[in-house]
Amino acid sequence: MHYIDYLDFPGDIGNYSNIGNVINCQCGVEYGTQEELEEKNNKEEIIEKTEVYQENMEVDGQTEEYNVHDFNEGELKIYEPINANDSLVDEVKSHYDSLPENMKNSVNEIVITNQGNSLGWVDPQEIDNGMKRLYVNPNNCLLAPGKTYQDTINHEIGHLMDRDSSGSWTISNGSYFKDGFVKDQQIMLGKELRGVEPYLEKNTFASGYAYSRYSMFPDRPYSEEFAEGVMKYMNKDTHDIFVSNFPHKAEVLRNIIYL
Repeated sequence: MHYIDYLDFPGDIGNYSNIGNVINCQCGVEYGTQEELEEKNNKEEIIEKTEVYQENMEVDGQTEEYNVHDFNEGELKIYEPINANDSLVDEVKSHYDSLPENMKNSVNEIVITNQGNSLGWVDPQEIDNGMKRLYVNPNNCLLAPGKTYQDTINHEIGHLMDRDSSGSWTISNGSYFKDGFVKDQQIMLGKELRGVEPYLEKNTFASGYAYSRYSMFPDRPYSEEFAEGVMKYMNKDTHDIFVSNFPHKAEVLRNIIYL
């Protein structure tokens, strides 16, 4: 039989408490004035303050009214259309909280939108102006096989990590990431020479999407490759196969993401 005992202090047996409960009690007592104890509790307890207000924003050429959820005075703002049927704010915030610190530090505004035809995007001009904002369209993500809006958020954070305020794509255009890409290409060439599997250039990219964008952006040919790599690396369902297929890129990503 289990007993519930209400102790006034550690070791209290005055209320005919069950001796086993008293012995196994893990409570403690601390002395101090009420002001001292309240001050200590305020320092130890992390309280997440949330403010909600409305704001009009132009997204993809259309102006829409958003509820803005401001967490901890600007640490993170999540925008959501006021006419959204099902709020995703809690889910998005939970996903953000689960990310490594270096990814969280790369974004402070997430706009959930119904506008546009893309799954998500970042605005280079906004980045150049010092903003760390990304856009995600969950409805469009539902139409993309095997990709969730959380994947899209991770992809866009990859872009925010990659581009600096001077307009340079510092990671994907840097030798560190490119060297990892080339080393993985060499592994695949070696497999073809050994007759293990044929070499196809598109298979050296993290995804068909990254491959299709390689020649579209001559000033940043590997930017989508880096963003797709971040997405694949962070997704538990694709992480292992990505690491197996691209060990050198995976090492680069691990060092950047968990810097």
